[in-house]
Amino acid sequence: GHVKRLHFSGSATEAAKGVLDVTTAEAMRNYARDQGVPEAVMTVETISESTLQNALFSRPFLEDAERIVIITSGYHLLRSSASSWWSGLRLDAACQSFPFDKAQPKWVVRLASLEVLKIWFNLSRAVLWSLAKSLGLEEKLPDWFLA
Repeated sequence: GHVKRLHFSGSATEAAKGVLDVTTAEAMRNYARDQGVPEAVMTVETISESTLQNALFSRPFLEDAERIVIITSGYHLLRSSASSWWSGLRLDAACQSFPFDKAQPKWVVRLASLEVLKIWFNLSRAVLWSLAKSLGLEEKLPDWFLA
């Protein structure tokens, strides 16, 4: 009852590989449904394989939203927020789903280190894709470019 609707977006990579039966987004939706959230107030984006794609492919679901609040893991907040901004989604807030400081120290170091690399990789891809789009060449980029 705190929000009008929920939109779930998450990696389809493991489902595509056959490792999981559902995408991360579908798993989150299923959990919400099991907790009593009505199916009618939920939307799910099921094809993204990266944070950039999460934002880009979620945009059609959220263009008419009054407010957009992104919830993700603490270490992923900056990249998720930046990817949303790049895709044209304007966030009203961003918050973490669990406290980053509750993780074991070795995981904090590992996740933070990976995130530093991933944010620069995302930034490079976003800039190149935007440049290609401005030149009308985004269709020339390989399918895996934003994955």
